[in-house]
Parts: sequence; structure tokens; C-alpha cells
Amino acid sequence: MANKLLDLLTKLATGKLVIVFLLLVIAVEAFILPAIYPSFETLDIQPSYSPEKAYQLIDSYGEAGRQYYAFIELTLDAVFPLLLALFFGSLTTYLFRRVFPLDSFWQKLPLLAPIVMAVDYLENTSVVVMLLNYPRQLDILAQAANLFTITKFALIALELILLLIGLVGWLGKAVYTRVKRNSVH
Repeated sequence: MANKLLDLLTKLATGKLVIVFLLLVIAVEAFILPAIYPSFETLDIQPSYSPEKAYQLIDSYGEAGRQYYAFIELTLDAVFPLLLALFFGSLTTYLFRRVFPLDSFWQKLPLLAPIVMAVDYLENTSVVVMLLNYPRQLDILAQAANLFTITKFALIALELILLLIGLVGWLGKAVYTRVKRNSVH
């Protein structure tokens, strides 16, 4: 399974597709999310929360807010984690293929993107179940949702660190190659 995912990421790791994924992420972040995402404080953007805090927020949404939030989680938030995984996975693969040996451990690290996506889907599913079951309080599910949220943010931070490593390595390699080429002439 991991090798199939790596093969797919390698096929998607072309300069053109990475740019397409980047532009799609920017479009969603800049235009779509601000236009349709709930204006209230949602669970999936909280850094951490207790079951009590989760249900205080869920209660504050009102019936229409809970329905709208569940709708967004089942539509936009069903697509956006996939788009982010495609972007981060393909860009990391693109950079690491140019920086690190093909048989190194580094070549497996782009698999972090589908893992983040899976954790995000677990978080979204937990939130939707909590919203749809309200006023019934599912404290264990709220704790799990919080754990998924914390894990998602930690893994996204790790993805950003990997991208920084890839960018620095790629630029460093380009500068080194140019300096070496100019010193020969």
C-alpha cells in the first residue's frame, strides 16, 4: 500500500501538477473558505478542547449552525484534505527526488501527506457525529476528536518542516551546481 501511494505521488510530482495543486489550495484558502466556511468558532480550528468546551461550542451554534457546520464538514471538508494531501505529497516528493538519494529514508517521508489526510478525515467524522447526535453528548468521541485535531496540527507542522528541508536542500543543490559549473569555466 505504501509503495503504491509513493508511486502515485511520484507520478503527480511534476512541476506543472505541483503548481496546479498550489493554485487550487490558494484559491480555496483565499476565496472559497472565507465565503462559505462557518463564521463561528469551529472545533477543527481549535488547538485543543475538552469535551465540555466542545459541547459548549456545539450548543452555541444553534440548530441551524450545527446543520450548516455538518454540511460543510461533509462537503468542502471532504475535498480539502485530499487537495492538501495532493499538494504537500507531490511537492515533498518533487523536492526530495531532487535532493536525496532515491533509495534513502527521505523518499518515504512524503507518505506523511496521506497520513495527515486520514487524521483530518477522522477528525471531521468525529465532529459530524457529535453535531448530528447533539444534544446527546459523546464525551469519548469528543476526546478522540480533540486527539485527532492535535495530531493533525502536529503533523501539518512536520509537513511544513519537511517542505522547508526540501526547499533549502533544492536551493542549496542548485547554488552548489551553479558555483561548481562557473568555477570550471
